[in-house]
Order: sequence, then structure tokens, then C-alpha cells
Amino acid sequence: MTFAWTKQLVEKMYNLSGKEESPVLLEGMTREGMYQLFAAAGFKRGAEIGVQRARNAWLMFQCIPDLHLVMVDPYRDHESNPRKWGKHHDKARQMAHDRMDEFNTVWIEDFSELAADQIAAESLDFVYIDGEHTYDFVMVDLILWARKVKPGGIVAGHDYDWKKPNRPKVEAALHDYARQYVKGPIYITDKRINKHPGDKFQSWLFIKS
Repeated sequence: MTFAWTKQLVEKMYNLSGKEESPVLLEGMTREGMYQLFAAAGFKRGAEIGVQRARNAWLMFQCIPDLHLVMVDPYRDHESNPRKWGKHHDKARQMAHDRMDEFNTVWIEDFSELAADQIAAESLDFVYIDGEHTYDFVMVDLILWARKVKPGGIVAGHDYDWKKPNRPKVEAALHDYARQYVKGPIYITDKRINKHPGDKFQSWLFIKS
């Protein structure tokens, strides 16, 4: 698996010329389609950063055969995050564990920046980042978790087009990171198609070079 091989796979599956300017809309792609792409690439080992109720993780297992998934969520508030979930953490955690009980998972119930220390560099085929969406948190997750993905693997995440007044956005952090570290284009899903919860906000992905 190399950067060029994975890029050619994406271009073939979505009829791209390879000359499109970033960000590239993958027409018709939902999160389910993204995970079907991962399956076509032969990905088996991944991580999700920000699990909440595990609906998205459940979808991954429906699409990717023999998946082994590292699931990272502290289920408690971060002292640097002004947004607080309080008692809702316990309910989300119970729902997630019930939903994932039958699947091949490893849980790390800790903050992303601490959980990353437990994963070897370049040991994952993909990572899906869906933690806190402010600029600093997104940038930290990109820096730490992209290192865990093999060359030719995929770094992806949710809420490319997340909007909140007077707050830096996922898109801003992603593009700042990409200018320094990403060789190819950023691809984004097609929010016009809402097949599963979460599809109405675009996911994003790029290939690790």
C-alpha cells in the first residue's frame, strides 16, 4: 500500500482525473461509501477519535470485513474545553459499549492527546477524527493521529463544514495542516445524500504520504 496506489483507487472509484483542485468533492460519497472505500483498499485496522454513542463505529463494522477498531473517548469533560456534557457522558458511554459488545474493539477511555501515546507510529490503516471541533483540538488530533497511520493509509474526520459563529472551524485547521503536511488533495463527502446520521455534515479525508 502506497500513496500512489491509494490515490489511484480513489480516482478509479469516483471517476476523477487526478487533476482536480483541493478540496475535491467525491460525488455520491457518504460515510458508508467512505468505509466501502476503506474495505476496497484492504484496510483492517483503524481508530475512531470521538466515539460518543458509537453509531458511526457500528457503520464501520458493517462495511469493513475483519475490522479491528481502536475507540478513543474519555467520556468526561476536558478542562480546556468550554463545552461541557456533564451527565450525558455516562448515557453515551453505556450506549456505545452496548452497541460495540460483539465487535473487535479496543477501548481507550482517555483524552485523545493521552490515548495517542498508546498507539504505535504507522500502525493503523486509517483514523477517523470526530472529537472536539475547535481549531486547537482539531489541529492536535491531526498532528498526533496522522503519525499513527501508515503511508498510503487514510486520515479522515467529520464536520468539515461545521459552522459556529465566532469559532475557528474544522475546515480551517485541516487546511492549515494540509499546507504543511499533505501531499495530495483533501477529499470531501457529498452532503446532498443523507443516508445515515451524520451524513448531512461533510466528512473529509486525505491520503497519508
